Amino acid sequence: NSMTVNYRDGIYQCIDSSYVLQFSNEKVLAFYKYTDDWYLQNNLKDANIRRKEEMLNYLKAYIQKFNVTLIDNNYSTK
Repeated sequence: NSMTVNYRDGIYQCIDSSYVLQFSNEKVLAFYKYTDDWYLQNNLKDANIRRKEEMLNYLKAYIQKFNVTLIDNNYSTK
């Protein structure tokens, strides 16, 4: 499953084909299954859902890789 990451107003979002995870200050703020909950009314952040942990791990690794790339001045568009 591929995922997309974006950042706005201090909140990271990780989105896949069914879920969106919102993360800030080392905490999961929200986790929604937007395919069933278009208006994001049912926050599943406290539910024990394996996909949430997978997305959180992916997002943390993405943030770490991005930060290391900036520190090392090793950014490339190739």
